[in-house]
Amino acid sequence: MTDEGGGASRSTEPATGSSAPTDVSLREFIDQRFVALEALLNERRRADQEAVRVAKETNDAVLEAHNQLIRQMRDQATEAQRQLDKLTDTYATKENLKTLELLIDQRLESIDVRLGSMENSAKAYGTEKQAIRTAFADLRSVLVFGFIVLGGVLTIITYLAQN
Repeated sequence: MTDEGGGASRSTEPATGSSAPTDVSLREFIDQRFVALEALLNERRRADQEAVRVAKETNDAVLEAHNQLIRQMRDQATEAQRQLDKLTDTYATKENLKTLELLIDQRLESIDVRLGSMENSAKAYGTEKQAIRTAFADLRSVLVFGFIVLGGVLTIITYLAQN
């Protein structure tokens, strides 16, 4: 075979003419492929960046909705606690009743002391019979006072329980 002609393929017949207008150098071919791949990569990068932007906006919206829900739940919990505090202020608790019991015990002790002093002063005025009458009269007045105080306390507790 002879190397006549510049054809791109070999055949049984020699090529006629020249292939110069269709010949592309390897460098030009690689440059063209590189530019095409670079354009494809740039397009994909832009698409990825857009997808990330959309995902970020979506996640930001979801996060804001979640934060809003948390704020609402905190507000509701605060309101429920406020209502519970208001409600518990109206009930007699063990501590409140214990304090009231101590106050009543102190009053009773002071009444006992007063009765003792009244008995002593009554004995100084006369007979024991007279002293007993005076002590019972004073005891009756002290008991009436005690029941008035107890009635006031019960009225306050009932009022607080209703409101």
